[in-house]
Amino acid sequence: MLTRRIRKQIEWHFYNYKADLALFNERRQDIMEACGTVNYSAVGGRSGIGNPTESKVAKLQALDKMFDNKRDWFCVVRNTFLHFRHEPEHEIMIYMYTNNITRKQAVKKLCWEGDMWETVFDRMRDKWLTVALKWAEEFKLI
Repeated sequence: MLTRRIRKQIEWHFYNYKADLALFNERRQDIMEACGTVNYSAVGGRSGIGNPTESKVAKLQALDKMFDNKRDWFCVVRNTFLHFRHEPEHEIMIYMYTNNITRKQAVKKLCWEGDMWETVFDRMRDKWLTVALKWAEEFKLI
């Protein structure tokens, strides 16, 4: 059931979706930079032959696999956006969450200045939050 607390929790993750994606990209960049540097003071310190490119690819694949298999809020938000990608709700979701627009501001813009009824907006919002809730329950986050 979509209570007020759960609704706020889900929407918090929608608003912070870009931060989660930036964190992933930052981790990926750190791995690429760390694998590309050469430490000449450690030359000859190991007995085996190393392949830095292979090591970098293995670390990036492990990161991608971890990220794809990790069932967290980032995946809930991503899956919800994908679920509505061909629906009118998708444009409203993008407008609200990428611009950090609150419900009140969205209602003012879309309903008072636009041609949408406030009840229609609320039904659409409940629809995408319910889908997100189902993903969160499937991933055992709620």
